[in-house]
Amino acid sequence: SNSSSSIDFKLSIRSSYSHQSSASSLPSVSSFQRGSSVDSALLCLYTSCVFKNFPYKSLPSTTIASKSGITALCATESPELLLVGTESHGIHQNPCASKEIEAVGSRGGSIKAILEHQNCVLTAHQDGKIRVWRKKKRHRQEQGIISEEIELCHTLPTVKDVLSRSILPSSYIQVRRHRKKLWIQHADAVSCLAATKDLVFSASWDRSLKIWRAADWKCLNSVRAAHDDAINAVAAAQQFVYTAAADGKIKAWELCSNSQRSSFLGGKNKAQIGLSLVAVLERHKSSVNALALDSSSGYLYSASSDRSIVVWEREETAMHMAAVDALRGHCMAVLCLAISSGVQDGHFFLCSGSADRTIRVWSRERFTAIHSCLCVIKGHQGPVKSVSMAACSSSSIGAGARVVSGGLDRQVKTW
Repeated sequence: SNSSSSIDFKLSIRSSYSHQSSASSLPSVSSFQRGSSVDSALLCLYTSCVFKNFPYKSLPSTTIASKSGITALCATESPELLLVGTESHGIHQNPCASKEIEAVGSRGGSIKAILEHQNCVLTAHQDGKIRVWRKKKRHRQEQGIISEEIELCHTLPTVKDVLSRSILPSSYIQVRRHRKKLWIQHADAVSCLAATKDLVFSASWDRSLKIWRAADWKCLNSVRAAHDDAINAVAAAQQFVYTAAADGKIKAWELCSNSQRSSFLGGKNKAQIGLSLVAVLERHKSSVNALALDSSSGYLYSASSDRSIVVWEREETAMHMAAVDALRGHCMAVLCLAISSGVQDGHFFLCSGSADRTIRVWSRERFTAIHSCLCVIKGHQGPVKSVSMAACSSSSIGAGARVVSGGLDRQVKTW
């Protein structure tokens, strides 16, 4: 077949992926979501998918090789800048959409998460620290172009924050039998990051959840034992923060009132921002590995090692959220999630990556809780550890979204 030809995915094909399920039931091997065999063959031939207004088209993918397994990705708002976190070689950047990645820094061991926040990029590291990178423009004389890159500007907690608190005995907490640390420090790998306009949230395998002020990167508060096991994911929107852990639970936390928050961020009142536990969401039977929050609709998606993705909808009761759907299809643990930044042609898109080496693209119709699997993307030779979505545009396909995936097969693929 000709790899340059385009293939139309008709809207009617979506019906073959539709899956109505009870949110209270768990996935089994026999209940895997069945995709169209024709579409699966096409996606194997064309290792790419660019999602735009119906009908869908398929284009050749770009593959970038790494020296170690990919653990985190961030497709930034700048289409020419892709950030890649690896198991042993720190953070890399892929400027100008080239087929090579450049090492930026190797300190801190394995990178667990990458977050773009305003004009900065934050990375979560195995050594328990968070590093803040500033975006900058660089003129590449050999190529005659200007590219966007990053440079390290802060390490959290900052030296100033550590020094100001280290003189107070009350600032130390017991983390092990014969070891103490400042409460602003993580005692284990920082596994995940999330942010609102003014605040950044970090969670760790040490079971703690911390709040950082983006204006000066000061640690404002910490929940020491937010879960009974290592925290794997965090998501934030408005006044609520959600955490998910290896204990199989998802917890909803509420920040203090807007008046208290405003005065603390910009006024003279220095009272700490509070975090109160609102609800504990239990539906998964195994470790919850990833969260994705659609702030526009309020839907929360949780991915687990039980092979399911549970859809949570906000409800005004003591439970805070209710499980309204369960997305099934992966035959091994679901490791990562990514959502599109907006609605296209009345549809919202969710991507999931799994240990079964596949990526699934899910669609939800606007103003409904009806989800369907659009396609199954194959191409990785190992577990898909990270997936990211970003808007893209092309004169030939119009506005759409690009999906970037990274796996333990040491490959980064752009679909």
